[in-house]
Amino acid sequence: MAHKFYRYTLEGKVDALDAARALGEVAADGVVVRVDSRDGRTDVTVARSGDARPKGDRGVEVSEKDLLNFGGK
Repeated sequence: MAHKFYRYTLEGKVDALDAARALGEVAADGVVVRVDSRDGRTDVTVARSGDARPKGDRGVEVSEKDLLNFGGK
């Protein structure tokens, strides 16, 4: 089963150790694979297998290409 990647934006600077805790249930069924902090916000990318998403999930699906794009636009 292929992985899908979802990006979540948190206000303020959140370090990698606290990212999963800050997302709560949203990250519980996935793996945090990237954390980017800049301009007063933190983007957290979570990988999941298949299509299962928690109820009320507001993550934006991103491609693997976007996941691997560092420093670009």
